Amino acid sequence: KMPKASDEEEVTFSDSFKRLIRKPNYVQAVIAQFFYVGAQIGVWSFMIRFTMQELHVNEDGASTYYLAALILFLTSRFVCTFLMQYIAPKRLLLFLALLAIVFCAGVVWGSGQASVYALVGISGCMSLMFPTIYGLGLQGLGNDTKVGGSGLIMAILGGAVITGVQGLVSDATSIHYAFVVPLVCFAIVAFYASTSKANLSNTSTNH
Repeated sequence: KMPKASDEEEVTFSDSFKRLIRKPNYVQAVIAQFFYVGAQIGVWSFMIRFTMQELHVNEDGASTYYLAALILFLTSRFVCTFLMQYIAPKRLLLFLALLAIVFCAGVVWGSGQASVYALVGISGCMSLMFPTIYGLGLQGLGNDTKVGGSGLIMAILGGAVITGVQGLVSDATSIHYAFVVPLVCFAIVAFYASTSKANLSNTSTNH
């Protein structure tokens, strides 16, 4: 559940910013969000080209797997929201970040159909990450919640930066090794989930 922002006190951006950068949980959430969005955009941007290469299919054939990934992403969002009634959100975030790392490893070091299935599986792991990091990062911000939320949204800049890095790695090595980049990103998300002091235990995270 998203924290409620309060308008009871007038808050200036400069004062909020000074307080926010002194809150480790918030700063780490912004960093985790930056790398998560980078991983998401990178995985989806490289999916069709990777599938075409591994399965020797044309773009239309590869797009079927991309569609399957999006459907899995959507389905997993509902499943994860249900599971949060029984599992603390940050525990679920940690589990899926670790599973995403395993799938990325399957893409990097696997081949053929198995590597493509691993690539599709990453989307199922990503479904809860953005809203859960967002909710965890806003915990305990009080009157700084609105400014803090803006910072977490601005972290989508990672989608431009990380994807560019992934492209450079792909050009320098191979498209397989390019997926080391989202693997590292998910490791950062897993680290945040394992160290976050925020408590959203047994509540739904909707965004």
